Amino acid sequence: MIKKIKKKIPILIKNRTLHNFFYLSSSNLVLKIFYIIVGFYIPYFLGATNYGYYSIACAYVNFFAIFTLSGMNKVIFREGVKSKSVLARHINQCIPFYFLESIVLILLIIVSCFFFNKYPYQLKIMITIFSINIIYNIFKGLFNSVILSYEKMYYLSILPIIEKTLFYTFAIIFLKLGYNWKTIVILTLVSNMLSFGMLFCITRKLTPLKFKWRIHIKEKILKQAFIFSAISIGVVLTTKIDVLMLSILGTPTETGIYSFAEKIVLQFQAFNGIIAMVTFPLFIRKINKSNRTKNSQYLRYILLMLLFLIITFFILGKIVSFAIITFMGQQFSESTKVLEVLFVYLGFSFAIIPLTNIMQAAYLEKVVLGYIPISIPLNIGLNYFLYHQIGIIGFAFSTVIVVSFLFVYYCIIASYYFNKTEKVLT
Repeated sequence: MIKKIKKKIPILIKNRTLHNFFYLSSSNLVLKIFYIIVGFYIPYFLGATNYGYYSIACAYVNFFAIFTLSGMNKVIFREGVKSKSVLARHINQCIPFYFLESIVLILLIIVSCFFFNKYPYQLKIMITIFSINIIYNIFKGLFNSVILSYEKMYYLSILPIIEKTLFYTFAIIFLKLGYNWKTIVILTLVSNMLSFGMLFCITRKLTPLKFKWRIHIKEKILKQAFIFSAISIGVVLTTKIDVLMLSILGTPTETGIYSFAEKIVLQFQAFNGIIAMVTFPLFIRKINKSNRTKNSQYLRYILLMLLFLIITFFILGKIVSFAIITFMGQQFSESTKVLEVLFVYLGFSFAIIPLTNIMQAAYLEKVVLGYIPISIPLNIGLNYFLYHQIGIIGFAFSTVIVVSFLFVYYCIIASYYFNKTEKVLT
């Protein structure tokens, strides 16, 4: 037994997937510690109402990012893992299209902000300024796909630390000097643009970038991109529209309370994205023929993992809630109730990772789309109904109900796929 372990140690040390996971998880651990130390200062200083205005400005602009062809990034990532020779061509074909998307979406954000909602005038002005951030949202995914294709994860581990260090440092300085939530919006924009510049330089180092106004994307790639984009839209409208909906149905104070809880949950969910990104190339390379007995065991392992994760995150939610009350006082006490429910959502979110990676690695994106016609109206309808019944915590319960539905759906699809094709990871 000991001899077998000794033989595997050198293999594990050289394993690229483990290296990538180490880079990104270490980076996120640093960011989480950083957030615990200084991140709570912003909502604590601004208070629930002003933090709500800041959250609305960010959520409104970020919402429009779902209307981009973000699925192209996933296609480029998948094809780039297989062949680096076509990677540069795909990237250069997308750049002019992404610029056109940026201009259209900025105009759409400004028009919709001023003519189709009842936000205060100052909030509309800040949303207009922050709309420039859509450029960062669009190109970040494109540049990340290049870095991910080359599996240079150490770049993605360093950049967020630099970005957040700059943001939190200047945010604390300006808040100490008496500036308000509008300054924090501008600082968020500036830090994102600096990160955009660094991403551009790294991408240009890895692959040649040639800007051409002519848009030419192959029909096959475009179809795959539309499918992935539809999946992304489904995910956002299913689980990530809460703050925007609450800003419309509720008050800035309620939005601030809910957004604070959601922000903490997102700190933990960042590891979700890391695990999915790092293991996706592994899933692409390892899908092979196997036997049905192994397939059924694989699904049982996922169910056991779900149970373990729900229990773990439930306990963790109680601990984090106690810490918030201790250090933040009563102004965000209602956030702790929302937080504990959303931590259950985290359990489902992590358990879904192997299922979604299998579907995407096996080119079954169209099958994944099947949940969208049900999950989107289910989430929006439950948000509206539960909010009027039990308040802002209804949004959290709605999220848990919808993600549990997604988990069951993915399990059914994965089971059908395994039994039909007799394929699994080996």
